Amino acid sequence: MTHSEQRRPELVVGLVATPPDHPARVAARLTAELAGRLSERVGAGVRWTVREGWGEVAPRRAGGVEALLDDLAQRRTDDRWDVALCLTDLPLHTERVPLVAQTSARRRVAMVSLPALGLGQLRAARAAVPDLVSRLLTDASDCIAGEDSHDGCCHPWKPGVRCMTFRLRRAARRPARRRNR
Repeated sequence: MTHSEQRRPELVVGLVATPPDHPARVAARLTAELAGRLSERVGAGVRWTVREGWGEVAPRRAGGVEALLDDLAQRRTDDRWDVALCLTDLPLHTERVPLVAQTSARRRVAMVSLPALGLGQLRAARAAVPDLVSRLLTDASDCIAGEDSHDGCCHPWKPGVRCMTFRLRRAARRPARRRNR
């Protein structure tokens, strides 16, 4: 490591796979290249360190996505990561709509549901994860500064918690049905 690299601030990104089977394979491939992608797409003035880990084999389902985000936030704190992302093969839903990803800026964590990404999961994860990290870091600094919301995605029942939800719109990808007359 050169002297100039040592002087740049370090940000540690934790990448967790839950449960540790297919998500672990995707996480392993992402870990190898994520620091470079983060440097290109988020910020070159930072030393990016990516740490890989496994989550629970059978994560608790009581409490839904919020419980998973709480568990991930605890792991982020315990392992001293700046932000944490969890890749899961669990289908995530809100109001019966599949979620691709959900973030919590206050907790500096995000979940990515691999099934919602479809067949090109690795390619889609490569594109989404740097953007999620950027969003977590930007939104976390806004939450720390006390800003309520600039994008209207605060939870009204949890003041100061900004949570961006990507919903997979399957209907938009389906061709329109023709009516037989």
